[in-house]
This record gives sequence, C-alpha cells and structure tokens, in this order.
Amino acid sequence: MVASPQRRRRDLDRDRRRRAARRAAGAIARGSRLDLALEQLEPRQLLAITVTDQNLAQYKVGADYVFTDTESITVAPGMVIDAAGGKISLTAPSITIGDGAKLLSKGASSGAISLTATDTESTSPIKLLDQFAGAAGAISSVVAGGNLFEGDSASITVGAGAVIDGGTVSLTVKSGSAQAKPSYGGGYPKLINDILALPISVSIKQPTSTITVGQSATITGVNDVSITSTAIAFAS
Repeated sequence: MVASPQRRRRDLDRDRRRRAARRAAGAIARGSRLDLALEQLEPRQLLAITVTDQNLAQYKVGADYVFTDTESITVAPGMVIDAAGGKISLTAPSITIGDGAKLLSKGASSGAISLTATDTESTSPIKLLDQFAGAAGAISSVVAGGNLFEGDSASITVGAGAVIDGGTVSLTVKSGSAQAKPSYGGGYPKLINDILALPISVSIKQPTSTITVGQSATITGVNDVSITSTAIAFAS
C-alpha cells in the first residue's frame, strides 16, 4: 500500500521534529557538562579565621586552644584568650593579634604559646619541572590581577597594646621555597637536568617574611621567648 502525499509529509515532519529534539537534548547535555567542568575549575575561596568571644570555645581542645587556617588568623581587638596553663597555638600564613588583645597561659605551670606563620613551596630537584611550575604560577598571578614578581608571603602582626604572656613563647615566620629531596636516588635529577638543559633559564623568587610589633605591646615568656623570621629563595 502506497502512502498518500499528505501522510508522507506528516511522517517527514515528525522525523524532523524528532531529530531537532535529539539535537537540542544533546546540546543541553553538553552545556551541562561544560558548566560542571567550569564549576570544578573555579578556585575555592578559603575562609579566614577571626577569633571572637562568640567562636572561641570551638577552638578549645582539652586544656589547649588550637587555631589553624590555610589563609589567615585574626584575634579580634581586645579579645582575651586565657589557657590557664594550657597551650595556645596559632598556625596560618598570616597571623594578626588585634590591638589590646591578650594571649595568656599562666597557671600552676605556664603553658607554651606559639604563633607560626608559614608560606612555603617545595621545588623539584629536576630544574625543568621547577621552571614550568614557576612559569605557571607567575601566569596565574598575572591573570588574577597580581604582580609577576609576587612570591610567598608570611607575616605575624602584634597590635598596639597587645599582650602575649606564657611559659615558652615563640613567634616564627617562614616563607619561600626549599628543594624537595628526591626519593629515587640523588644521581637521577642531575642526569635529567643535563639532558633537558635549556639555553636560557629564568627563575624568579621573591619571598617575604615579616614580624611587626605595635607600640606598647608586650611579649613575655617565663621560660623562653623566641622570635625568628626566615625567607628562603631557592633558585634552580
């Protein structure tokens, strides 16, 4: 039986609509995958810590106060953290003790108070890999609106009139790069470097480490007070 011209046109129209629907569905699926990929590539915003009366209790671990963040820690101005003989530990690339804030650990035995600001990176013993990593970091910095010559940065700031008083007190700041030790034999990196040596090699390292103590601030340790600042620029 031969279909009429009208039926053939209806069948063709139906087929065209089905093909168009499949193409639209495919485009939506591809768009969804692209959106997901872009979402996965978005930088995750790190939340800095600001210590206040409202959240202090959540950082208490036993008799100690432990604060750790990958971006920064700020003790609010006038805030008092009293461990009563326990330890107080703050670890982040940037640490700020607000004006008039107090970090105390005095009791039957005075506890240790440590402020450790570190922003370091490991460089590969294979120079070519380190150069690629450095170039990628510099490009990312420029794309994000930064400075081509920005380097690792770590800092501790003790505000005006702030008080740090405990047993052993340490303020330690370290930034820069350190060469990673190879786990596959010391001879291979040199051999690979010789084979992959480039005619021109540029390595930019500009780390900064700072400790700032405001006017009338006091840092006291019954046992010892240690204040160190180190910036390491390992150029391969």
